[in-house]
Amino acid sequence: MTLHTKIEQPEVGAPVGYVFFAVQKRLKVASKFVDFSRKIVLDLGCGNGAYTVEIAKVAKNICRGYRRPKIGLFTRYKKSLPANLCIEIIKASGEYLPFRSEEFDLVTMIEVLEHVSSEEEYLSEIYRVLKTNGDLILFVPNRLYPFETHGATIKGIRLSRWTPFVSYLPEPLHARIAHARIYTEKKLRLFIKEAGFKTMAVEYFYPPLDYIYLPQKIKKFYRQIATILENSFLRRFGVSLFMLARKT
Repeated sequence: MTLHTKIEQPEVGAPVGYVFFAVQKRLKVASKFVDFSRKIVLDLGCGNGAYTVEIAKVAKNICRGYRRPKIGLFTRYKKSLPANLCIEIIKASGEYLPFRSEEFDLVTMIEVLEHVSSEEEYLSEIYRVLKTNGDLILFVPNRLYPFETHGATIKGIRLSRWTPFVSYLPEPLHARIAHARIYTEKKLRLFIKEAGFKTMAVEYFYPPLDYIYLPQKIKKFYRQIATILENSFLRRFGVSLFMLARKT
């Protein structure tokens, strides 16, 4: 059985800023279930390294997956970091990782899976390089979020990311017009199971509003409300889906 959803022209997503609220919030969600300290971590496809740097502050060692458009940016940024941060930048394809089997305690893919050429090949390689009982942290776009966060194009016209309900279109149509995949919890669980992992935890993440200009007091109030929603039955309508999967 194959669950792969082909996107006609997948685009590379824009990375978050180094000090964005989204970075702290996503890592806080993940830290509820995983202790990053003293772990050997592969942060696969993480753009400008915003998450990599924060993980490296507590991890034993971290290798960053290669992502072509932002590799130079992170290389320059890395020079300004403390020397005790153990970060190694690796140029490699996610389908063919240049590591030994069972080399890592933890692999993170934060808003990356939706852009790759083949989910099955990426997950297979991640499974290979993870140690037994090692964990995979995934953040992916949530299909139940009312807006298509990566945008879509219909007959040459690019739709705004704020065009409502594009994400609710039938999957074959969405795959034809969207620039990235989106996932339901059920579908992601099936992917994980097919790759040999066991789902350990699922959470939902509401939009952090980092890119929207608003007074800080309003953003703070919204984020308090978002936290309440993330712990209610409305959590399933969040922008992002978090999953912790374990190699057992």
